[in-house]
Amino acid sequence: LIDHDPRFGEGQGRKNILNELLLSRKYIVYAAGIADDSEFEERLARDGCEVHAFDCTVALNSPSVTGKKFIFHDWCFGFRNKTSFQGNLYAAGRPAEEFVFKTLSETMAELGHENIDLLKFDIEGFEWGLFEQDFYGSTVRPMQ
Repeated sequence: LIDHDPRFGEGQGRKNILNELLLSRKYIVYAAGIADDSEFEERLARDGCEVHAFDCTVALNSPSVTGKKFIFHDWCFGFRNKTSFQGNLYAAGRPAEEFVFKTLSETMAELGHENIDLLKFDIEGFEWGLFEQDFYGSTVRPMQ
């Protein structure tokens, strides 16, 4: 169980993520969308998971990703030509060409993973695109 401080964000609270009894092996976790809060990713990494965090709007030297136990990748999931950052707070004032996109399948191949145990995504309205572009018609299915 992961505890979230209910003072931060609506709907926060205890999350039944991974059965603690099953943590006898190293879980592979992909976390898309960090912004300025990587507490979730850091907690799972401290608990022994292999955590890969992804966010093309976060700089490599950002405090939310430097000195952490998880592995940070500065790209987003999806397709550049099907993504618009118009009105996106995290991408404000930056040219679209600056952002790197890779599909979930491309990412897994690049990192040498055949499966993912947990996929977390908080990607500010781009969630449906992730499903449409990457999950439907794909053999990649996270366990959770």
